[in-house]
Amino acid sequence: MGEERIINFDGLGEVNFKKSKRARRLTIRVKTEKDVNVTIPFHVSYRQAESFVREKIPWILKTREGLRERAGEITVFHELSEFSTRDHILQIERIEGEKVLRKIREGKILVSVPFTQVITSADVQSKIRLAILETWRKEAKAMLPGRIDELAKNHGFQYRSLSIKNMKTRWGSCTGQNGINLNLHLVRLPDHLCDYIILHELVHTIHKNHGKYFWATLDKHCGDARGKAQELKRFRLEIW
Repeated sequence: MGEERIINFDGLGEVNFKKSKRARRLTIRVKTEKDVNVTIPFHVSYRQAESFVREKIPWILKTREGLRERAGEITVFHELSEFSTRDHILQIERIEGEKVLRKIREGKILVSVPFTQVITSADVQSKIRLAILETWRKEAKAMLPGRIDELAKNHGFQYRSLSIKNMKTRWGSCTGQNGINLNLHLVRLPDHLCDYIILHELVHTIHKNHGKYFWATLDKHCGDARGKAQELKRFRLEIW
């Protein structure tokens, strides 16, 4: 297996680079909106490959947009929309008044839209999405601190601090000082993949790269780490 690296590009996110003995030229494959892979011949440096990707960013972004359009992934909410988080159900109602109101309570995400406003307008859709995001944030803060403490204790890891953020390109990260950052969108994942990401970052408190020792340690603690990594690719950070 060739050497692999992950490099983060502004405005693009993470790109996977892999050296290949069989590759004769640099190639870029955009499999999904969040899965960009670069194959590098052994005689080409990572610096050259990184420069090549920067030149192709407009093409990559255009390709991503095409994938998204073909998949029909743009969500438009309306009064009969069926949408739920882990613990809440979205309910959109019509009211008299002038302002869109948002409430999160009793297992509901209640969005009240005045009769004078069009629900499918960009402004109202933005406010509905904001209500959902606030709900995910609330659920994440209630769930993730206890879960990482439990997994760290059960598997013998120590970490310095925990931050829960709305990250655009990563499910989680670990700093050089062993501070853990978890994406609030983990609450959208099945429990076994949420645990996989938490353990992934806890293993980074010991191994700071994605080398063979990292994967061996992660596999020891969560089982079939590579399989779970592949399964995770079916889930997108952006859902709208």
